Amino acid sequence: MRHGEAAVGLIIDRSDLILIKRKVRPDDPWSGDVAFPGGFLKENESPAQCVLREIREEVSLYLTERDILAEMPIHYPMSRQLPVHPFIIRGYSLEDATPGEEVDEVRVVNVSELIKDYDQNKGNIYRYQDWIIWGLTYRILTTYIERYYGNFDF
Repeated sequence: MRHGEAAVGLIIDRSDLILIKRKVRPDDPWSGDVAFPGGFLKENESPAQCVLREIREEVSLYLTERDILAEMPIHYPMSRQLPVHPFIIRGYSLEDATPGEEVDEVRVVNVSELIKDYDQNKGNIYRYQDWIIWGLTYRILTTYIERYYGNFDF
């Protein structure tokens, strides 16, 4: 494993994207949080290879490097120096995504339904139904919406 690097995938289809709710686990610092599918790089694995593997494991979608539309700038969690490589990936049949072993729930989210808000404990957040999107996922999602959303033809 390439310790200290991770990759996440923003799987999109027009205005829709996939978010997951992570299962609660004692060994996962982000357990129970809403996130994009992703995880840590393994040894000799590129960030692109990692994100495609994690998408297969976490939401059972089989995508290829040809489906990668863009690599966004590296983001870091506030809590640690962990480079996270976000990728924008063209998804097909998003409703076919099903939760893998580490995932509690998968939702297809329409960007227009995200509500920007502020939480006393978490800071800036998006609300989507009963989910709260905060922290690193909030920042990556904001970067996507401000810089990339609507830039891809389908």
